[in-house]
Amino acid sequence: MLRAFAKADYFNLRITKMVKKVLLITAGLLAVCSLTADGLMFDFAASAASASPTPIAEEKNPRANSDPIYTQLRAVRLSGDFASVENIALKRDTATITLKQGELHLLAPVEGRITGAVFIGQGEFQMTPTLPMEQRHLSILTGAQSIEDQFSKMVLRFTDSTYEEIKKQSDIKKGAPNSTAQNALDDIRKMLRRGKTFSHPNVATGFFQYNLDARILIDLTWPGQQGLFHAYFDGKRYGSTLYAIDPLGAPFITPEEVALVNFTDGSLGIWTASHLKDHYRNESAHDEDHRLIDLEHYKIEATAKGKRLDAIA
Repeated sequence: MLRAFAKADYFNLRITKMVKKVLLITAGLLAVCSLTADGLMFDFAASAASASPTPIAEEKNPRANSDPIYTQLRAVRLSGDFASVENIALKRDTATITLKQGELHLLAPVEGRITGAVFIGQGEFQMTPTLPMEQRHLSILTGAQSIEDQFSKMVLRFTDSTYEEIKKQSDIKKGAPNSTAQNALDDIRKMLRRGKTFSHPNVATGFFQYNLDARILIDLTWPGQQGLFHAYFDGKRYGSTLYAIDPLGAPFITPEEVALVNFTDGSLGIWTASHLKDHYRNESAHDEDHRLIDLEHYKIEATAKGKRLDAIA
């Protein structure tokens, strides 16, 4: 349960607001990776012993953000397809999102899959945390062990069954992209890429400048992997809020998968953080590890030059 600091699993060296140097070891390759607001750039410095004997200096590696699926995710917009919805309930772990009345505007498909939608209308968010300690923490912030809020816009990004659920309960119609819905999507995209300024520092800001498109890319290219769900909304009572589920571990709270985050200045913070409720039926939930790579050893050579840190692993 983290609220004031990030877990050490996120090896994150912050050099400036717009540039992060991240050391990444994957697929037997040792690489230096620069993560910026515009995407990822990999600069391979060494390879595993089993790799081709061709000198690394002679190998040409494309920028990660030249991947065609990734570039589609970065630029995806509303397709014009929409559904008129009424009292559709999306139940996600301990939360229920009710789209009471309005229109759900769908993103264009990427690799044949719909990865998001924007709701415009009247909706309600309800959540009761599983753990008593999370309920108590929520009651300190809101005065109740559950949270309920109303919203008129919600941006959804997902790789779970959300699209299929909507399609079963509503007819999908063709039309022109809705400008209000597109602006809502653009606002969230801008927030994730550029961040926001707050009067007080808080670990919840780690949810900004988060490469959500790269995370979705994992699910689109990894057979059988799915289940990501992010709901961004501006609650009438509590303001800018995110409800997030990530089976691979939510940002800064991993290995816990479920987070309720408030982005309003003055109440900024991770309000609840927990495992999926079904995981608590097994005691091993407290020992979960969602890391995709298990490092047995590593060597890092780093040089500090003013505000810049150059590192090779």
